Amino acid sequence: MKKFMAIGLAAGLLLTGCSQQTAEKDPKAQSATPVTENAPLEEKTVAPKVSTKQTAGTQQADDFTDAVAELVKKADSTAPKGTQEERRNTFFTLHNEIEQLEDQMDAYEDKLEANYNAGTVTIEQYQAEEQKLDVLADQLDQAEDALELTFNLKD
Repeated sequence: MKKFMAIGLAAGLLLTGCSQQTAEKDPKAQSATPVTENAPLEEKTVAPKVSTKQTAGTQQADDFTDAVAELVKKADSTAPKGTQEERRNTFFTLHNEIEQLEDQMDAYEDKLEANYNAGTVTIEQYQAEEQKLDVLADQLDQAEDALELTFNLKD
């Protein structure tokens, strides 16, 4: 009986190793896995709405301006109320919204850099967008710092 269990365990490990090798060799297998794993996460979290203005089919740093302003206003107007747990939940809800927007901005920044490296964006366009993103990121950082002070919590 132990022999069969050992053989079954070894076969399971070998099959697991083979499936991982297949995923490494097959780009379709790699891209399919993260989408499936992340899909439920995206449904649970509420991302800030980013304007969908498009110029020449591309996103711009200006598209984040309204979302940043909305989050900064929301953070500034939020006061700690309720029990300790309610205050903590309020803080982390706002903190997570800020983090999500920062992640969206980082993804845009990565795409912008790739476009610059590919030659589809000029150095002037790249620098102008980077500067706008830096200003918006600073605003989010200040809002996050203010939240930490208001709620007397650190992330």
